[in-house]
Amino acid sequence: PVADFEANPITGNAPLLVSFTSLSTGIIDSWVWDLGNGSGASGENIAYTYEAPGYYTITLTVTGPGGSDMMTKTDYIEVFPVSPPVVDFSATPTFGEAPLQVTFTNLTTGQVDQYDWSFGDGGASQDEHPVHEYVAVGNYTVVLTATGPGGTVTETKVDYILIPVGIDNEITGAYIVYPNPVTNTLQIQFPDKQKRLLILTNVTGNQLFETTSEDIESHLDMSKYKSGIYWLTIREKGETVARVKVIRK
Repeated sequence: PVADFEANPITGNAPLLVSFTSLSTGIIDSWVWDLGNGSGASGENIAYTYEAPGYYTITLTVTGPGGSDMMTKTDYIEVFPVSPPVVDFSATPTFGEAPLQVTFTNLTTGQVDQYDWSFGDGGASQDEHPVHEYVAVGNYTVVLTATGPGGTVTETKVDYILIPVGIDNEITGAYIVYPNPVTNTLQIQFPDKQKRLLILTNVTGNQLFETTSEDIESHLDMSKYKSGIYWLTIREKGETVARVKVIRK
């Protein structure tokens, strides 16, 4: 007999299922396969799954009344490592008053066996596309971890969910605040000159900055703050005369 064979596929990511087909000719009583990793099989046509990455040399030995023949194909099967998952997600909405129900959409690609979500408020889930309710004011960092054959990968979105204090209590009056959203310098224009107190707080109500202005215009450097929602409060003679929601890009 004359030994010959083919396989399909001959390359791919682990685990790789390969079908081997004998193309041998002549009178054959037995087919013995050496699969290149210490494993063997018998039969005219076989299938085998390669779990580990690497190159595999395949040998087929056929035996019949006329004797034996052997065909070896060196590094014939190439198995690639499994790529780690690429983790990403989105959420809707990401801003609003408590209680805020947020729907998370998992955008992860690759082979994944398990998802682990952390919502930043002590809540967690292993659902692929979870829904979570935030019940308290705060900036919430959301973490998604995906685990699969290629490893474990984590995506973190800092201060991704924003639930501010008094979102519906914005007062602008005769005051002009621009640009808003802002990246660097926030301009505040007043209708007249008098002593005013400017207070900047985050969405949880923590005071970040306080200054006094007696001019018709004032400037506030927002570049040192993270992207998110802030509140600018303007006070005159002890009274709040304006409360403006400022978005830092």
